[in-house]
Amino acid sequence: MSQDKLLDFDSVLIEPQFSMVRSRKDVDVSTDFLGMKLSLPVMNSNMDTVASPSLCRALSDYGTVGTLHRFWSIEENVKAFVESISPEGKGVCPIVSIGIGDKEFERAQALYDVGASRFMLDVAHAANISAVEMYNRLVKEFPYCYFIVGDFGTGKEILEFLTKVSKFPDAVKVGIGVGSVCHTKLVTGVGSAALSCLFDCADALDDSDLFDKKIQLVLDGGVQHYGDIAKALVAGADVVISGSMFAGCLEAGGKQFNGVKEYRGSASLPSYEVQGKVATWRAPEGTSTMIQITGTASEVLNNINGGLRSSLSYVGAFNLDEFKAKAKFQYK
Repeated sequence: MSQDKLLDFDSVLIEPQFSMVRSRKDVDVSTDFLGMKLSLPVMNSNMDTVASPSLCRALSDYGTVGTLHRFWSIEENVKAFVESISPEGKGVCPIVSIGIGDKEFERAQALYDVGASRFMLDVAHAANISAVEMYNRLVKEFPYCYFIVGDFGTGKEILEFLTKVSKFPDAVKVGIGVGSVCHTKLVTGVGSAALSCLFDCADALDDSDLFDKKIQLVLDGGVQHYGDIAKALVAGADVVISGSMFAGCLEAGGKQFNGVKEYRGSASLPSYEVQGKVATWRAPEGTSTMIQITGTASEVLNNINGGLRSSLSYVGAFNLDEFKAKAKFQYK
């Protein structure tokens, strides 16, 4: 569904339709992802002021899955992974993040050794040869694990990446410069509009002749309101990642000050300082801010859950597959 005009979520509305859904409680908003059954098609962003063991446990207890960032030492990362596993019987392990290089390969090995089986190769621009080489190295060493690779900005980039890898990833993560604390578009002039990006990438992945399996699509950021999650799913996303919705949770990783919490992009100067990436040849592409505390993660997840159930009921869909098939956009 290509569009000549670049579209973000505020460019469209989902059209209401006659519905046979009598109650929002009658719809199913669960989804299958990376070999898991998730109660909601949402995950937290893997920023260091968002991702935390406490937040991962909260998402796991709710029935979905959390992600961990990669800006700890390897030893701290291993400790965080172990602490992230929910003690309440579900035992869902978080998705762990890996960068590029020998040190990051060591990180992957250490996390695998303590039980990690779902990896996110997480780089600002995955359509590059370094990401290809790192991904091929990871899948060769850990052939039975699940992999998400991102971020990509266009379907063409994804297809180019796929021609160069030894094994297709299970999911790709898309969206460059779409997050609220990402300034890539302002600093570099490069980026993607969230909705247009989803249309383009979904179209590329829908060409079933190219693939021997379904590659799932993950939107990384750009959702500002609960309704944006529904719009992202209609546009082709299988799972939606949000930073801002979870950054204000009590369980999130940011420092707390008098009713607000720290929230910063992974390419912001404060994050670069933590990562040891400050250099004269690198400009920060993110910002740091404070965000209101919004309550517990379960309260945020309840709002996401309720909003998405309402979206399905307005369209007359009983599950997400029906929702994606029936929903139509009205363009503003």
